[in-house]
Amino acid sequence: TAATVNYQRIRLAANKFYYTVRYDILRPQHKQVQQVLQDVSGEGSMLLKHVSAPIAAAYDFLTTKQEEKQIKPPVATPQVNEFEYDDTYTSPLANEDRTVTCPNSERYGCKDLWVPDVYGEFCGVCENCGHHFPLEYHWYLKQLFDRDSVREFNREVTAGNPLEASGFGQRLQAAKDKTRRKSGIITFEGRVQGVEVVVAMLYSDFRNGTVGSAEGEKFVLACELAKLKRRPLLSYVHTTGGIRIQEGTLGVVQMPKCTMAVREYVDSGGLYIVVYDNNSYAGPVASFLGCSFYQFAIRSSRIGFAGPRVIRDTTGEDIPPDYHSAKNALKRGHIQGIWDRRDFRRNLHKALETMGGRSLYYR
Repeated sequence: TAATVNYQRIRLAANKFYYTVRYDILRPQHKQVQQVLQDVSGEGSMLLKHVSAPIAAAYDFLTTKQEEKQIKPPVATPQVNEFEYDDTYTSPLANEDRTVTCPNSERYGCKDLWVPDVYGEFCGVCENCGHHFPLEYHWYLKQLFDRDSVREFNREVTAGNPLEASGFGQRLQAAKDKTRRKSGIITFEGRVQGVEVVVAMLYSDFRNGTVGSAEGEKFVLACELAKLKRRPLLSYVHTTGGIRIQEGTLGVVQMPKCTMAVREYVDSGGLYIVVYDNNSYAGPVASFLGCSFYQFAIRSSRIGFAGPRVIRDTTGEDIPPDYHSAKNALKRGHIQGIWDRRDFRRNLHKALETMGGRSLYYR
């Protein structure tokens, strides 16, 4: 409606005014103001010390007991690992009373694993060889970010069938009904150990994480929001199967569109981090995901341009089993590191605190 459009325009203008004043006008003078306040407070504290010292000495003399004060033994406080995953969310897979065989059992002698342990306490990781079993994207939403910090935006942007491809409308509606979402990407704001981030998450449940017009638009809006608020931008790829071919050129054009948006964000001084998980292939990897200076992969993930089936159909040859492995991607220089899922939160926080991004709000 017209009222909603006007409200969004007013809200956007107010946000731009606020962040412009905060970061472009006030921030350059921040150090000078801090120095002045420090000098003033230092002089004031010295004057206050001369006045209050005699009073404090007299008070201590009158209130100090003659007998020795009883010294209480220090109370040991339990140390809490702030990066340890809690039990606020448990994968539904952990409710299955059965065992699962690790794919590396023949190579490393892994024993059969009890499913409630694997998908519960072990975060979907084989305790013997470290193989990572796939987990649903909900696990990352609940465990990776600070509790109650996830705030989704642009949820109303809806994937469509602009070329009216035969039968695709029904399949698209089935994906919407299954996920109760309107597109294959989730964009939200969240916090990682207090550090505020803007996140774009491609997930497998909606058309295998393929990118179309709606997904591209939401990604661009996420870049603009991160640039406006001086937040780091995280692209977490739970899964992506490439560009949605049913949209034709409208789908393909999302690659340069998203790449230009994220490059503008990076050129403005932002920090863009990409983390691959499960299967990440095709156009997005070759464009707006692959252009990040900081790319990482969860162990056991598979990364590449053409997937195994496409290569086999095109060349008639099968590729080696580890051709798309994260280890090979690291050897080729495609990614900068491989992360264990159990250390995802810790490593992400370390990256946010130590890697580039001169214009971030906490720099």
